[in-house]
Amino acid sequence: METIIFKSYYFNKSLYWLLGIGAFLSPLIFLEVELPVEYKCEITMSFLSIGAIFITYLSRYEPHYIKFDVNEFNIVYFNKLIFKKPSTAYLRHDIKCLSENGNLILFSESGKQAIIRKKDLEKGDWDVLTTYFLSSESLTPASNN
Repeated sequence: METIIFKSYYFNKSLYWLLGIGAFLSPLIFLEVELPVEYKCEITMSFLSIGAIFITYLSRYEPHYIKFDVNEFNIVYFNKLIFKKPSTAYLRHDIKCLSENGNLILFSESGKQAIIRKKDLEKGDWDVLTTYFLSSESLTPASNN
């Protein structure tokens, strides 16, 4: 079985944005809001915590790595804390693939299974996965590009 490991670009970028917004809002809260320091800390930490939970929820379909061979593949997901999906093996012919805006979105009968982002992969790995998922007759590729 061949293994392709992902970089989690989307998750990292989202966390950097959250920390940047938090670094901008925290001084504003501490300098402008007339509350005791404890409440200011509570407001800041609540904002960052809710943002981190939201980012974790959005990244629930992000794969950490995919092991695949000719007829089946196994996805291990990046998110292992909350909103986690167990690693799952799929038959290649049971999965449909939608290609959209530099992403491959994998679907089964039970719904969305994974989002494979081009920015998460090396160029060679992206080409391998694109060929693997879009070349099969049993898959239904669609492209909005």
